[in-house]
Amino acid sequence: MAVVLVDTSIWLDIVRGRLDLESVMSERDIAICPPIAQELLQGALDAESHEIAWRIIFAARMLDDPMPLDRFEEAAHIYRRCAWKGHAIASAFDCLIAACAIHNGVTLLQRDQDFEWIAEIAPLKLLPNT
Repeated sequence: MAVVLVDTSIWLDIVRGRLDLESVMSERDIAICPPIAQELLQGALDAESHEIAWRIIFAARMLDDPMPLDRFEEAAHIYRRCAWKGHAIASAFDCLIAACAIHNGVTLLQRDQDFEWIAEIAPLKLLPNT
């Protein structure tokens, strides 16, 4: 079964009822990583959304836990390479998520322009946007 790292941008669409994960992810193993877990938790502004965030975290496969220092170094390298190409990455977390996906050899499901730019300068595999 193929593993797909599911970015926060997708989880937000699922929680808001804009996307059905099953229609996109059939026959795939869903994964997250620590930066995605943090984004989910920091976006949980009430008790219900906090509980949903924890359900997502516990249900998904966790990659890079604990996250090693070399992943942060690769994320910084990605950030700099994007800047050299003229792309201002809005969230340094996106570089860390991309570094995790690259290192683990998994595809990323996302809806975020930062990842499109990162894929131009790094071997990041992206699922087509839904």
